[in-house]
Amino acid sequence: MIKLANEIIMFANSIDDNFVNEYKYKLRRQREKQKKIDRILADQREAEKNKRLIPKQGFILLIRFANGTCKFTYPTSLHVEQKIYKTKSSMEIINKLFICLR
Repeated sequence: MIKLANEIIMFANSIDDNFVNEYKYKLRRQREKQKKIDRILADQREAEKNKRLIPKQGFILLIRFANGTCKFTYPTSLHVEQKIYKTKSSMEIINKLFICLR
């Protein structure tokens, strides 16, 4: 235990202010870099979120189920014919409306 205490005292005596200042400077630079990276990632997430909010053009289909309830569907990745083909036989398509955004 005394040996450990002596080593700690020797280490503390050998460190000068320049070493501490350099360590603090490196640590500050590292934190600034991390903040910059975090800010860039936050901006990317915000841009992706805003991109999802922009509506796409496509068809709005009004579908009536066998029990009489109606549902709107908005296919953007499929062609309207593919969407109609994928609907079950118990469904009836009431109306189609094309939405064109500029």
